Amino acid sequence: MRMVLLCRGWNSGTNQALTDAWRRGCPDMTVDVCDVGPLTRRGLIRRGLWRALGGDHGALRRPGYHDLLARVLADSGVLEGADFTLAFGTLMPVIQGGPPQFIYTDHTIQANRYYPGGGSHLRQWQAVTEIERTCIHRARMVFTMGRHVVRSLREHYGLSGRLVRCVGAGCNAAPPPAPAPGRYQSKRIIFVGLDWKRKGGPALLEALGRLRGRHPDASLTILGSRPHLKGWGEAVRVLGPVPSEQVGRHLAEAAVFCMPSYREPFGIAYLEAMQAALPVVAWRLGATPDFVLDERTGYTVPAGDVDALTDRLDRLLADPGICERMGRRGRALVQRAYTWPRTHALMWRSIQGALAADLLVKPSGRRTENNSEGGR
Repeated sequence: MRMVLLCRGWNSGTNQALTDAWRRGCPDMTVDVCDVGPLTRRGLIRRGLWRALGGDHGALRRPGYHDLLARVLADSGVLEGADFTLAFGTLMPVIQGGPPQFIYTDHTIQANRYYPGGGSHLRQWQAVTEIERTCIHRARMVFTMGRHVVRSLREHYGLSGRLVRCVGAGCNAAPPPAPAPGRYQSKRIIFVGLDWKRKGGPALLEALGRLRGRHPDASLTILGSRPHLKGWGEAVRVLGPVPSEQVGRHLAEAAVFCMPSYREPFGIAYLEAMQAALPVVAWRLGATPDFVLDERTGYTVPAGDVDALTDRLDRLLADPGICERMGRRGRALVQRAYTWPRTHALMWRSIQGALAADLLVKPSGRRTENNSEGGR
């Protein structure tokens, strides 16, 4: 059997982790990867349209890009001989007459309705909303990382519950080293995120300022982002981008993870913090409530509520025992329910069922008698 994984780039390691899980989980299957970015980029450059469409990100919001992508995929031969394809994201065209296509996604365009200021993102992607809807409805089944995307597919796209399944995701970073002694007494808060504003960095900084009255030794370590901050002295360390293999060491030295992101389709950074046995504090948005379980693995608070954010951080900094218990539960949850092998196994079980059901469909479209109760 042969599968083709369709993706755009490596998506912070997620597509690589997913590919590796498929190859390990199905060693007898040929798993080929097609990165569609270079394919369409070359075609657009030859046509003199690359800059006109706005480069990589701008092109995704233009119907012309997706028309070209469909033609390129159909003509490239990459799908020939494939038993099925697995597309990462909801804007990968489903080639008519091609192999059955399954989708794996952390987001939909309409899921922006669930986030503060989501209307602006809906307007940015308006030109391709119907293209996305067509891709979703032509797919054999859609797998999601989070439950809020299942909700969006049902509410906004009218997709039957039998065609949607939440399969979660896993950590992309290696497990961290042994935790530093006294980490939960350290009152070190850690933030990991490239986009300082979108990931809620300013709100976290405001909360830290309020906390310093009761916890003068509280500190914040910032990884990924490099905001220009003044007047914080040793209370705030801005490390900026660091190699992925070093992130675990910093997590192992912290007491609490906080990234109050205003728009986070899934949040693998949260899982990696939980893998490092850290309690998590975040806004109650996106997939976060799936795994940041209040009073058990951390706290979620209403988006933008800095008072509540400060209160939850205060509770954790004041009680290292709570930090340790929540961190232990969070790590156990990730090890049990959020791994790439588990995600692969859930997908593969559903895909096998769907492909088997398709074999029992007569050319007329009717099911055979021994599967009269089946269907999509």
